[in-house]
Amino acid sequence: MRSSLRWMMLAVLLSAFVRASHAQIVDPTTGVVVDPVTDPVDFNAAAGGHPGNIGTELAAQAAAQAQKIAADAAAQAQQAAKAASDQASQNFANTAASASPTSRSPVFVPANSTAARPVITPKGGTFYVAAGDVVLVTISEKNPKATIYYTTDGSRPTLNSPVYTGPIAVSRSETIKVLATGKYENASGVVTETFKIKH
Repeated sequence: MRSSLRWMMLAVLLSAFVRASHAQIVDPTTGVVVDPVTDPVDFNAAAGGHPGNIGTELAAQAAAQAQKIAADAAAQAQQAAKAASDQASQNFANTAASASPTSRSPVFVPANSTAARPVITPKGGTFYVAAGDVVLVTISEKNPKATIYYTTDGSRPTLNSPVYTGPIAVSRSETIKVLATGKYENASGVVTETFKIKH
């Protein structure tokens, strides 16, 4: 007991001495230099031979950077898909315009296909929000030219339902159902997410 008390006192004295001299020490678990002025909590822990929370801070920074990289990659993929779709539409228009009734060259006409199922973000579930706050729900589809129809009352969407143009503010419990259609495409299957809002 006395031995551990001595070590604790020595650690406190060492910490005070090092802080007084404005020195920096290295966190033994992460190898990160810790400054007593800018991070006194980690400095005291490292001076006592214990790990600070710098590892947690580094992990949070790495996670934030990974999210930014993923968001940038998704934006680039969406731009590439839009460019490819625009090019395909232009190629189709050029082919159709150049064909004449007496021409024997084939004209590309896409086969009936089904639109991709839309994606609702975030996924449904229970959301705890402050009174007056909302959950913003976005809907996306692989084809940027697709039209997305939705309902918020749990009924099946039709071509007469509202057209999605931007985030939907959910302030009370709702069931959102969506479907997508595109030029030369059949309607997708219906996607459903239920949002339970608790204040």
